[in-house]
Amino acid sequence: MMDKELQKASAYTVIAWSIGPIIAPVIGGYLQVHFGWHASFYFLTLYSLILLALCYFYIPETHHQRQPLLWSTILQNYSTVLHNKKFIACCACLAIGYALIIVFNILYF
Repeated sequence: MMDKELQKASAYTVIAWSIGPIIAPVIGGYLQVHFGWHASFYFLTLYSLILLALCYFYIPETHHQRQPLLWSTILQNYSTVLHNKKFIACCACLAIGYALIIVFNILYF
């Protein structure tokens, strides 16, 4: 079951990362032309605050076994994540993808 959830989350992430670079220049250009260059920063601030509020009110807490914030706990949690083979494989795929984009831009632009 976890693999299906991971695939679904990865698909949404890829969609967001793909649409963002397409839409952002359009929104930024419109804001700059009609409201000046400061408008982009105001828009990003407002957008961030709205997303923060939506996350706070609509995304439930998933970690029900709270632990005190200790360095040993933090290091143990990082170790657990960094030893997860699926996590490392996903990070490697993303790193290769971004490296290819950078190499393409360097060589062809």
